[in-house]
Amino acid sequence: MRRVDGKLRAKGMFDASGTCAGVLVVALLLSCRREGSRTPRAHRFTDMTADGSEAPDVVRGCAGCHRAQFDAWSRSQHAHAQRRLDAPRDAVALRALAGSDAGVVARSAVGVAPLWQYVVASPGGRWQVFDPAWDPARSETFSVFGDARRPGDWGHWTQRGMSWNAQCAACHVTGFAKGYDAARDVYASSWSALGIACAQCHGPMPGHPGETSARAGAAPWRARAIDVCASCHARREELTGAFEPGERFDDHYRLVLADTPGAYHADGQAAEEDFEVGSFAMSRMGHRGVTCLDCHEPHGGGLRASVAHDELCLGCHGTPSARGAPSVDVRLHSHHPAASDGARCVSCHMPPARFMQRDLRRDHGFTVPDPALARELGVPDACARCHAGEAPGWTERRVEAWYGPAMERPSRRRARIVARARRHDDAVLPELVQAAAHEEIDGWRAALVALLAPWSSEAAVRAALRGFLRDASPRVQAAAVRALGGTEDRGGEAVAALRGADTRLVRIEASWALRERLAEVPAARRDVERWLATTADQPAGALRRSELALLDGRLAEARTEAERAARWDPSGPSLRWLGRVLDAAHDTEGALRAFAEAAQADPSDPEAPFARALVLAAAGRMREAVEDLRRAVAIAPRFGRAHYDLGLALASSGDLAEAVDELRRAEALPGDTVDATWARATLHLRMGRRDLARD
Repeated sequence: MRRVDGKLRAKGMFDASGTCAGVLVVALLLSCRREGSRTPRAHRFTDMTADGSEAPDVVRGCAGCHRAQFDAWSRSQHAHAQRRLDAPRDAVALRALAGSDAGVVARSAVGVAPLWQYVVASPGGRWQVFDPAWDPARSETFSVFGDARRPGDWGHWTQRGMSWNAQCAACHVTGFAKGYDAARDVYASSWSALGIACAQCHGPMPGHPGETSARAGAAPWRARAIDVCASCHARREELTGAFEPGERFDDHYRLVLADTPGAYHADGQAAEEDFEVGSFAMSRMGHRGVTCLDCHEPHGGGLRASVAHDELCLGCHGTPSARGAPSVDVRLHSHHPAASDGARCVSCHMPPARFMQRDLRRDHGFTVPDPALARELGVPDACARCHAGEAPGWTERRVEAWYGPAMERPSRRRARIVARARRHDDAVLPELVQAAAHEEIDGWRAALVALLAPWSSEAAVRAALRGFLRDASPRVQAAAVRALGGTEDRGGEAVAALRGADTRLVRIEASWALRERLAEVPAARRDVERWLATTADQPAGALRRSELALLDGRLAEARTEAERAARWDPSGPSLRWLGRVLDAAHDTEGALRAFAEAAQADPSDPEAPFARALVLAAAGRMREAVEDLRRAVAIAPRFGRAHYDLGLALASSGDLAEAVDELRRAEALPGDTVDATWARATLHLRMGRRDLARD
């Protein structure tokens, strides 16, 4: 095999002759051991263009014993999630895309409907997902971004945000191994088949037929099935890059929930590209034990019953009901004519949203349409989708007339609390603590606990968070550890004990929270290092690697990783961390530049001017430090530490009266105020005000 070096191999976007940068050999991954069958062979390969690389070709031997499943699967989107190029099928698309970016040669296609994206080779073993994409139904190109991405942006198709190796491959091919070399910043990725073949969901199945893999056989299959689905159908962060069927999702991923800024609306509806499982994990149905397999046939991917007349939903919500679900008379419940779209369960409780500009997907949070919340919080409202032409308030009045007090349900109150917590409304804190304590659904409980983080310096909040460290849900435990991460004690020995938790997600969160103590638990350090290696090819991973290197005293490595993170993603957090590393390396001017760039990248972040002020103060440039501290408290008036340091800086500059005012502001804010009180007393003594010093 020859490594792809990104050079042009053909005159056009598609090499009709089959010329490629490597030789592909693919054999059956799974085959029944019966007379006449051949021994399965698995091969690794590093290119995408030779014959035999599509999943249906790879697993055709399974059809002998599993014909119905094979036939359903072979027509599914899973089977064709990624495919080799086909001249008749792709010719029009590739001609249309040929002028989009000179010198680009497509090697493979990702996706089935409603769009195709083409994968192109890039130096360093990278495969990049090209933009524009192709809409096969409309026969036109379009940008999945919906906005202009500059070539240097992290999300531009040439950059890491659109790296097939890091962002797409694990869910579009079978048996993927990323093979990233952080030292050289190159990939040696490998896989077994383009598309999702049997092994991706069923595992290797040693001794087949009649015997599943040890992992899959050791756990209740229905509970583990949703973990397999979630490994792709969820917005999540990789922890290991090594999930296999039968293993637990939380041992390999961190699920993104409603505490993540911008990811979900306050009521749990997906706001960004979240896929399905995050919403489902926050739904009442998910909480009650419903799984993907209850509604979806796993091999073909279709529904088990039609939603056109609510047959699927009424399988549980009919009369009589099943599995403890409430029985619903659709005609009375919907207040819409029985034959209308408005009477369909999914129209109200699974409203569709559009992603990647063309992909219309139904929300899996099973939320209740609420025009009042739409008015108050701006959440999407299923009613308004059909009744957009009505006068303002019309849908809200109808809903209140139909359902009245029933609309004041717990999920409405929770949405209001979430919205206020996201705005850092201090008055919401008692309600937020109570909401987290009484929330039944562990996905929501984890999100509510995580939203307590801004108040973690308060003693009552720390006490509540320590209680959540004992929660039965690993996701809640992990959220509590993260929320405590900003406090001085960080949960103390209660967090330290979780470094030995059963779930890897919790172990990693606890170990990272106490990362200066990683040497105490060698197994914990191995968990963390594996996680950092898995994410090393992305800005957040490089930033964390830099932080660990700095803790270990490996200053040169810390600087290299910090510069890499800032180069890959010149955002406020990356640049701010680079400033800290440069300051630790005694590069004062470099640190000041980095903090200034961080402030410019994110003018709403008070930490950048605050950090710059500390460097200026240490350099004796007190007047400049005062100006940056003023900027910090102007951005965040409740930033207690900034008020305290501004008071000290003003005192150092001789502005004693104003310094006292700033120290009083620091004392009035949550957190430890002893230092501010002591400093104010000292200033009063300097000013000859012993009466005030005694206060």
